[in-house]
Amino acid sequence: MPPRTVEGLAGRWFRRAFTVTGAHVALWTLVGLLPVALPVLGLWDLLTDRRFPRVRFWCFTCTYLLFEVAGLYGAFALWCVRPMGGPAADRARLYVLQHLWIGALFRGLEAFYGLRIQVDTPNGPPTRGGSPVVLMRHVSIADTLLPGRVLSIPFGLGLRYVLKRELLVMPCLDVVGQRLPNVWVRRGGRDTAGDLEGVRSLTRGLTPDEGVVLYPEGTRASPSRRVQALEALAKSDPDRHRRLLGLMHLLPPRPGGTLALLEAAPQAEVLIVGHVGFDGLRTFSQLWRGALIDRVIKVQIRRFETGTLPTTPAERLGWLDARWLELDAWVEAQRPS
Repeated sequence: MPPRTVEGLAGRWFRRAFTVTGAHVALWTLVGLLPVALPVLGLWDLLTDRRFPRVRFWCFTCTYLLFEVAGLYGAFALWCVRPMGGPAADRARLYVLQHLWIGALFRGLEAFYGLRIQVDTPNGPPTRGGSPVVLMRHVSIADTLLPGRVLSIPFGLGLRYVLKRELLVMPCLDVVGQRLPNVWVRRGGRDTAGDLEGVRSLTRGLTPDEGVVLYPEGTRASPSRRVQALEALAKSDPDRHRRLLGLMHLLPPRPGGTLALLEAAPQAEVLIVGHVGFDGLRTFSQLWRGALIDRVIKVQIRRFETGTLPTTPAERLGWLDARWLELDAWVEAQRPS
């Protein structure tokens, strides 16, 4: 299944002219400045923060840009051989490239920031061939890569995503992501008929070793956004507002996309993925100040088997809200006492 078109060809290549060129220019500029930047940043850190957050940031940014550029050349090489084996083989090769790219980025985070990932699967690991629907907590700029790290790489899953169009400024995600069966939606979208049909389309032709990832909150959670979302819910659906009023960390899940997926793929198992450790990491300036140093990212993957979910939309919505309250309680339990 081809990716859903979100723009004209001219607009796509106009954007890529800036982003792809910008990635190359930024890489060679930052690498070229290393002999000057590292001593200056090292002295700055020595005087202000001996964890050396600015040195780490500069080195990781160079590493990230290197992988970004390498990923683009890898995508070009795969484009050259795309007729070999047909569309399925082309998609499989792109998934391998995606897994390598995500794995490299996390290895960079582990090397420069001491990041550690701990994964718990209380209901057992994802079923091989389960074609899962993955419902993911969203709190940070970094957790968009987390499904690849905790699901794709260890379990060999090719993941189809519902992603914000704003992420197209990342050239690798743009070039590779638009050749894979992903759906790109606008930030703050209102679950329009077109967007929901796009979400449903992700389940078509889903192979046993593929899954679909959705972030039901719709945007990165924060205390102010949680208050706003609950206030809006009080006006639009008082029953759900009363049910979800106890949320302390998560946003109320927006039901449109989730219910569309569950309806379109009733045979799929559901994975609800929560995590803590990326909370508060919302901007690159926080990376600059060392917010990620020595963090432990705890991930919980809860599996719900095929056929155990309710069948009517109202019951599914109640089920989703109950699972989201459970996930919120798990997040609260991970906080330091």
